[in-house]
Amino acid sequence: MGDLAVSDVHLRAGVPVWVRRWGRMRTVDSGPLEASDVDAMTGVMLGDGRWRQLREGRDVDAAWQMPDGDRWRVHAYRAGGLLAVTMRRIPRAVPTLQGLGLPASLATLVRGPSGLVLVTGPTGSGKSSTMAALIDGINRERECHVLT
Repeated sequence: MGDLAVSDVHLRAGVPVWVRRWGRMRTVDSGPLEASDVDAMTGVMLGDGRWRQLREGRDVDAAWQMPDGDRWRVHAYRAGGLLAVTMRRIPRAVPTLQGLGLPASLATLVRGPSGLVLVTGPTGSGKSSTMAALIDGINRERECHVLT
């Protein structure tokens, strides 16, 4: 998973690993995953408390950091009675509005003393990256409380 072009990883027993690379979904030549392998990998990512929640039948969201420093958002759930895990890479650097190809005027949305900004869109459209860039701008310009 050290390939920086991989943004998402999907694990599920009985099927190969799926990854999103350069915006396209494709399988990895792993062969079908065994349920015990998915359980073991998920247990490492979630830790005892969240693993227990998952075993009790609840979906679990968590953050996981790999030994190499890569950070991932993890969503573990049951699909068709089988454990499934969706992982999304969290970029190491906070993006800028310019780097995201967004207009600099967007920064004016967060320059007021208070307010509400909604960032919406489908999966993978850049919502989290846009919010990170806006919040980084707030943090660079002033000291205040930001609620997300």
